[in-house]
Amino acid sequence: MRKTRRNRYLLFVLVMLLIAGGAVFVLLSPIFRISSIKIAGTNRLSEREVRESLPFTEGDHILLIKSELARQIITSDKRVSWTEIHRRLPDEVDVLIREENPELLLSAGKIWGLTHTGKLLPIDYPYEIPNLPILSGVGEEIVLEPYKQSNSESLLKGLEFWQTVKEISPEFLDKVSEIHVANNGDIQVILTGDGMVVEFGGSKFDKRVLRLTAILKDIGAARSDINTIDLRYSDQAVVCWESEEDEQSELLSLQEEHSTTVETRPAMHLPNEIVTLSND
Repeated sequence: MRKTRRNRYLLFVLVMLLIAGGAVFVLLSPIFRISSIKIAGTNRLSEREVRESLPFTEGDHILLIKSELARQIITSDKRVSWTEIHRRLPDEVDVLIREENPELLLSAGKIWGLTHTGKLLPIDYPYEIPNLPILSGVGEEIVLEPYKQSNSESLLKGLEFWQTVKEISPEFLDKVSEIHVANNGDIQVILTGDGMVVEFGGSKFDKRVLRLTAILKDIGAARSDINTIDLRYSDQAVVCWESEEDEQSELLSLQEEHSTTVETRPAMHLPNEIVTLSND
């Protein structure tokens, strides 16, 4: 009985010694010293800035680095949206960064980048301006601060429209050249290519985006002759043609519950208050 207990004790001591020895080996072995720190995802933020901000460097022990602290330091930079730190044993560390990137350009006295949350990104040089849709109509008198959100009603209205398009018809995003917010809050969109103007009004953007998609599909090749499409009416769309031969407006009737079905009526003279577009 005593011999059995003694053997168990000796086995326990042996195991502990092996664990301790392994721990000492891991802590002292040069195999686990960081030999490479790879940084990916930077654009406006330089790799040198990231390296200098990290609380570890090459030669430090990979198991002792404070990855959460490093993440907090990097994301404290206003240019950064998200970051992750990954250890790759035995001796490499990956730093993955996602910077704040604009989805729109804001024209308000100067050109700003605008994220999906409305955060303003400064653009200091013309060559930095990306090819993105422009949001206009936001007054130059409002206060805009870099890397902060604005409470401008017109800016928020433009963002609301953009988010609706993203959710309802993301394939339509590439067709948007400019989003203009009128003084009364109505949205006017200029499409890419032919510069067609679409009046969306100030509400029901989801239904009107679907209606526009259906109308453009129905019109087909005749689109090149169209100047403006007005969607501000509850169950109608007014199409205004460019050519003198088609000065009459064509009324397209659309049922609300079947917003992708378009019924085209023959061209007819319509009351001025229906075909006249707002000049806000």
